[in-house]
Amino acid sequence: MRKIEDPQAYPFKQLFWNYVLGLPFAGDNILLTKAIIEACIDSTREPRQGKVPGAGAVAAGVDWGDVSWIVIGQEFGKKLLVLYAERLAQDDPDAQVRRVAELVRLFDIRYLVADAGYGKDRNSALLKAFPGRVWSCWYPVMEKTSKVFEPQWQDQEHKVTVDRTTSLKLAARSFREHEVVLCDLRRLEIWRTFLSHLTNLAASKEQDDETGEIIETIKPTGPDHLVHAYNYLWTAFTGKLLRPGGRTFIFFLG
Repeated sequence: MRKIEDPQAYPFKQLFWNYVLGLPFAGDNILLTKAIIEACIDSTREPRQGKVPGAGAVAAGVDWGDVSWIVIGQEFGKKLLVLYAERLAQDDPDAQVRRVAELVRLFDIRYLVADAGYGKDRNSALLKAFPGRVWSCWYPVMEKTSKVFEPQWQDQEHKVTVDRTTSLKLAARSFREHEVVLCDLRRLEIWRTFLSHLTNLAASKEQDDETGEIIETIKPTGPDHLVHAYNYLWTAFTGKLLRPGGRTFIFFLG
């Protein structure tokens, strides 16, 4: 791409910063801010654990790594109650799998969508323990100009493929549009990590050298594991549990 020194020659400020100044740029491209997330807090709601009797099915999202993360939620009429979130054992994949299995039994999780890139062996172990309940989620490498954005569920293979950029933008939009209601997590230890992870994503625009088309991607500005755990949960609910009509999401994290 030809470098032009005039900032006005670039359709977005980010392109000028990246291509001319050689500097990273977040600016207005941050998907979520502390203010947006805190605006979703309902201070009258207390964090809770355990399945809500009489409500709908339960789903969960897992982001695997040396440290792994799980977020669990339950269908509740037209609402989705997110019941629990946890930081799993560090540097012990077997212990992580055992703990997730405990949570599957405790909450009677019907749909578990988990990171495929880092957790193929862990997902396989969980699928053997809970047949028909576990899906591996893939963020495929797509052509820059790909128009595929709907999650592709392959139930026979126990996998779901989602467009990373689109799915993360939709997950973030649920906060901006107040489809999410958070209980008052500000006094809980996980709140700081949750808030930090959710504010560590930024939209990045790049110009294709051949077509000149502006391509948008989502890039982390710091640790973002709970974002992906939530995104996998969001995928489970939108793909398996949500009913037609309005969508309200209630978070209960512990």
